[in-house]
Amino acid sequence: MPFREASILCWVFDNAVVPILMPATLATPVNFPTYEDTNGNLCVYESGQHVPFAIRRVFTVSAKAGDYRGDHAHKTCTQLLVCVSGVIRVVCDDGSTTAEYLLDTMGAGLLISPGIWAKEEYLVDDAVLMVLCDRAYEPEDYIRDYNEFKSFIGSKGPR
Repeated sequence: MPFREASILCWVFDNAVVPILMPATLATPVNFPTYEDTNGNLCVYESGQHVPFAIRRVFTVSAKAGDYRGDHAHKTCTQLLVCVSGVIRVVCDDGSTTAEYLLDTMGAGLLISPGIWAKEEYLVDDAVLMVLCDRAYEPEDYIRDYNEFKSFIGSKGPR
């Protein structure tokens, strides 16, 4: 199977490639080894290799086109988002800057550090987001109110 580097840096629309700018301060693109074969594709996600943390939890989320999910931040949990099917727009916010990212391949992900507000918009029906986390589920780690988020990041000082 030939190796192919996946990319999160562009969107293909009507055979035209549109670049997407991604400030590294909000989220970090991560590429995974993807192996294509005549009968399908295989993508590898390994702790300590392409996943920069020990994976403690994995979950998937699916939604209809136009639905929003996420809309929160974490105090201590790092997450790696991968769109395994469909197309999902992720908006990241550090309290002063926002950036949009487009996930449309299982071979690319978006690493989101603690203290970043993230909201996902599902652009096609039944898109599926896989989330790899460095921590088990901890309800107290979630910041679901944006004003609380602003207070949380303000208490940590400038980035």
